[in-house]
Amino acid sequence: MLHPGKSPVLDFKIFFLALLMLGVLAAIGIRLWFIQIRMNVYYCSRIQGRSEVTVRIPAIRGEIRDRDGVVLATNRPSYRVEFLLPDLVSGYAKRYGQPPMIESQTEDSNKMLRDRKEVDIVTILDRTIIPRLEELKVAEPYNAKRLRAHYRYNALLPFAYREDLDFATFAVFAEKDLGLPGVHVNVKPVRKYVYNAMAAQVLGYVGAPEDTKNLSDLKDFDFYEPDVHGRTNLEYFFDDILRGKPGKRILKKNAAGKIEVNET
Repeated sequence: MLHPGKSPVLDFKIFFLALLMLGVLAAIGIRLWFIQIRMNVYYCSRIQGRSEVTVRIPAIRGEIRDRDGVVLATNRPSYRVEFLLPDLVSGYAKRYGQPPMIESQTEDSNKMLRDRKEVDIVTILDRTIIPRLEELKVAEPYNAKRLRAHYRYNALLPFAYREDLDFATFAVFAEKDLGLPGVHVNVKPVRKYVYNAMAAQVLGYVGAPEDTKNLSDLKDFDFYEPDVHGRTNLEYFFDDILRGKPGKRILKKNAAGKIEVNET
């Protein structure tokens, strides 16, 4: 039986199809390399500059009373001053114009340093907020490196400037009405034992959770601040009862660059 000879046209079509497939695969590979390697810093900045984050508000822990209703363990307010950094930048731009910029270096996915420009948040703070706080005698030194890192990676989250203020200092912030954009006084509950060390062997104490990776609602928030957990005695054995329901704070950046805060 005679076999027909191979058609040169068919061979060319197969060869052309193979080249086309290789070309498409090469183009996809080059594009993936360009996006994941060359454009890494750009896309990271897009993620860091997202317009909304959710923050977990720790629950208020229940009181412990004796059989006569006398409070033995309760909570006290802890005041802290926070800066909403995008509000500081937009306030500076509204008053002075273009915010100052600095050159910085960030690591890409290959641990290579890349040059980029970013807002000089330290200069903005020193020019607008710190002088006013110094007038009121409530200014404190802060870590400029930590501030820059916070603005670079977590700009929408409040930057804690001062924590656990005494009431007199809190009153200065509250009464003077600073009128400064981006400056807020927040309140956080802290466990308080009314009679100090009395009956400590019965009441026990609280502390941060030992394993934060297995918390049930960890994935529901962009920024997670856990509740304190009972460590020993009554605080430990009645931990599920004493722990309250956490809140949720949503921070959104509007079209004007100002942060809107909603709490539930």
